Amino acid sequence: MILSIILCLSPAFATPDVPHHALNEPLVAPLEIPSIEVMDKQADRVILGEVLTTRTQREPTNIYTVATVRVWETLRGEDDPIVEVRLPGAMLPSHDLSVYGQAKLLPGFEVLLFLQGEQVVGMGAGAFVLLGTKAWKNKRRGLAADPKTVGRHAETLYVNHEIDAIRKALQ
Repeated sequence: MILSIILCLSPAFATPDVPHHALNEPLVAPLEIPSIEVMDKQADRVILGEVLTTRTQREPTNIYTVATVRVWETLRGEDDPIVEVRLPGAMLPSHDLSVYGQAKLLPGFEVLLFLQGEQVVGMGAGAFVLLGTKAWKNKRRGLAADPKTVGRHAETLYVNHEIDAIRKALQ
């Protein structure tokens, strides 16, 4: 009797028939990162610099993380020694109000930024971390912004552009 009940219920608990290739696909789709040319058209300023500090700025209907960036080089647009970049969302002690997919600019990061006003173009797509002679951008949401954190996998998990090639493209 018990055996017949178990045999009757077993199809209800069976593993669904999932194609093998589906098990190897990533859970998070790769980001569509616009080309340098597309971001250049959207930006009114392109800079290389270092993130000095971040702070939270509250407004009646919104909250921002404001990153203060020391500008080393202005590739296009207004030339200022310090730029403040406003990113929608913030991390508060009691709440995570981060905007999914938005760039994270952390103090100490050396960055290439495509800016439209005070914001990064393309919901963060225009923010790259500098490492050596390249500007790096993660291909998947949720990856650390810094390619050094993934070691030898950086080439497969991140898009990178030679900084000199970006300079030439923006001329």
